[in-house]
Amino acid sequence: MMQAWAFRAPRASTPRLAAAVAPALAAAVVAAILAAGATFDSRQLLGLLLALVAFEACFTGMGLGRVILSRDVRVFWSRTLWASCAGVALATLAFMLVPDVSPGFPGVAVLGLGAAGLVVAARPLLARWAEPASQSDGILILGRRDLAARLSLDLLDGERSERFAGPVSIVPVDVRSPGAPSEALDHTRLEELVKSERISRIVVVEPDAAARRRITAALLECRLLGVDVEDGVDFYEALHGKIWLDALDPERLVFASGFRLTPSFLAWKRLLDIACAVIVLVLGAPILLLLAALVRLESKGPALFRQERVGQFGRPFTLLKLRSMRADAEVASGPMWARENDDRVTPLGRILRKFHLDEIPQAWNVLMGDLSFVGPRPERPCFVSMLRDKIPYYDLRHYVKPGITGWAQVKAPYASSIEDSFEKFQFDLWYAKHASLGLDVEVLARTAFGLFFGRGR
Repeated sequence: MMQAWAFRAPRASTPRLAAAVAPALAAAVVAAILAAGATFDSRQLLGLLLALVAFEACFTGMGLGRVILSRDVRVFWSRTLWASCAGVALATLAFMLVPDVSPGFPGVAVLGLGAAGLVVAARPLLARWAEPASQSDGILILGRRDLAARLSLDLLDGERSERFAGPVSIVPVDVRSPGAPSEALDHTRLEELVKSERISRIVVVEPDAAARRRITAALLECRLLGVDVEDGVDFYEALHGKIWLDALDPERLVFASGFRLTPSFLAWKRLLDIACAVIVLVLGAPILLLLAALVRLESKGPALFRQERVGQFGRPFTLLKLRSMRADAEVASGPMWARENDDRVTPLGRILRKFHLDEIPQAWNVLMGDLSFVGPRPERPCFVSMLRDKIPYYDLRHYVKPGITGWAQVKAPYASSIEDSFEKFQFDLWYAKHASLGLDVEVLARTAFGLFFGRGR
């Protein structure tokens, strides 16, 4: 049954601009220093300008402005950290190409800290300057009742939404034509609603193509009135960073943008994987040997644990880990998902899992080409056989090389059920659609943030 919900959502355009102009503000600070009497030669000024352009590109391209007023402070700090680090790396790379204008790495690092500091300082000020709810955008959710209700709950849950800056209220409405099929819309009623509720955006959550065609004329009239009309799957994707499988029309996967793993991207990704794997294996070798000895001393069994996993294109491979469970953990029960407070895990294993130290040997899998550092987490064959029957399009995740960490790992908890796996697959599919080196950097930064605070299981 077709139904509609109208929302009031505060505008957040001003905060989104803040992160983009932070490097420009840093330039203004430098200009003030110049006005106060400090002197720079032409080469230093050119180098400063080059560094500011690098930071501007990273802050804007990595979407720092979208999360500057996020209620989840961890998201804000994580995004600020990796955007600043990316700016320093990009500026340093630029100065390698033009060394004559380089202010040196310390100068670039100070500039990066200054730009990040301006964003942090601007956060509480922007919270006050954000436009009040009385000047808010109206959002109309139109479509299948269960999907519209699901999206309305997501919008009302401010803790999960990074897209809106404040609280949202809901107004149920009925825009069906009297005596007409449930999918038909009353053009006049819809137009009145758009004007009375100051609707600026209509979100359509109707996966059935025939039902969408029946409401096309009314939606086109709304567009001519200046109202943005968005597909619910795209709206949900921008809201949560995952593909909404329940509302997905299969044709969308064919004609949607993205899902392009270009040869150049794959080559750069492989080069970075090899470099990082070598660094981890060389620097981590002493730690790995010490941990392996402690594992052997704590409980019987080998220090290194080998387990078959499903890799890219469905090919099996042997995953390496430091053993964190008893050697006989699955003798009686058979294959089981890891769970919270798992009694099969040894005391040392809990520490290894908490800080993901048990995954250091997987750098060898990366070096051998079975894994990447970032990608969907590889599953065991027995679970893959079960999940492909329960989750639509599940095998699509196998077209992307699996990873030690991934978008699903930093956005969702560990999978310990079919429902958890369904949720994580939506994030994996989103990663396959948007895969890029910038996204890999964000995933690695979020992973490092989680390691620092010991958020493993």
